[in-house]
Amino acid sequence: MKFELENYGPISNATVELGDLTIICGRNNTGKTCIAYAIYDFIKFLPGNVVFRTNSFKSDDQNSCRFDLNSLLDEAKEATKKACVNFAKSNHAGELKCVGLL
Repeated sequence: MKFELENYGPISNATVELGDLTIICGRNNTGKTCIAYAIYDFIKFLPGNVVFRTNSFKSDDQNSCRFDLNSLLDEAKEATKKACVNFAKSNHAGELKCVGLL
């Protein structure tokens, strides 16, 4: 997931892409902790599980299941957008844009 921060605490502009291991490093008082808190606060708004409400699952006689990945991705995008809206409604100074999955 990729985040863009603008005017968030001491951060005027930053882009952070989370991977399996993401390290944020820099000099003292440059906003590393602020970035970590912003990302953590946003992630709290994500649902623990995304419940897919798609009707695109199809089963056949061989005990296999087929589904449309595009519709599942659309639902994951929608869950992410809702988390972005809820995060924006919380009283956070500055702006955090979630650009992964969008």
